[in-house]
Amino acid sequence: MERASNRAYEEYDPSMEWSRGAKTDSVKIVLPGFKKEDIRVLVDSHGYLRTRGERPLIGNRWSRFQKTFQLPDNCIVDSIRAKFESNTLTITLPTPLSQSNQTIEVDWKRVQQGSP
Repeated sequence: MERASNRAYEEYDPSMEWSRGAKTDSVKIVLPGFKKEDIRVLVDSHGYLRTRGERPLIGNRWSRFQKTFQLPDNCIVDSIRAKFESNTLTITLPTPLSQSNQTIEVDWKRVQQGSP
């Protein structure tokens, strides 16, 4: 096995997209040429999501990337999921429903009477 110290790295800056939804945020990172086993996704104790990977090119040349994101404050960390498919890493960040998306019961009698 080749020693890592003999490797010459080329930094790769993948394209990415962050999208927000009602129940989840998601991050999509495009990683052409990478395989599932080349990629690592970690959540640290400081609230950061770290993705990184490396893959061989030719000879001792390797391609590598690293992206770090601050997790949303309301992210449910234990439910984070990552999937690698068709050269795209998709990381799902579940969040509880926001206050504006929740159903709120209203006492219409009190509203009509002008009571608080």
